[in-house]
Amino acid sequence: MTRRYANNPNVGVFRDLLVEWDIPGQKDHCPDTFVAFGISNKNQNRSKFIVANEGVRPAFVLEVLSPRYRKEYREIKVIQYARTGVQEYVMGASHLCKSSI
Repeated sequence: MTRRYANNPNVGVFRDLLVEWDIPGQKDHCPDTFVAFGISNKNQNRSKFIVANEGVRPAFVLEVLSPRYRKEYREIKVIQYARTGVQEYVMGASHLCKSSI
């Protein structure tokens, strides 16, 4: 994904970055990878992705499932990400994922 959007200044691909949502009571998330469209400075050094400051929210989220948290990802996070407006939430098994994201 990083290569796909490398030349687009308004699309950011982020890994292991905390997303601070703008929804009261919504738990923040730190997805394995996410893509945000319409950002103003993709090369900015971020310690977290603050939705209220960015003016956009992640559109695509990829989470690598570990057996320990499988139930949480399949049941709880699906609902949480839908509530936040994430358009696509993809879960992958850890033994199937490569580090070439």
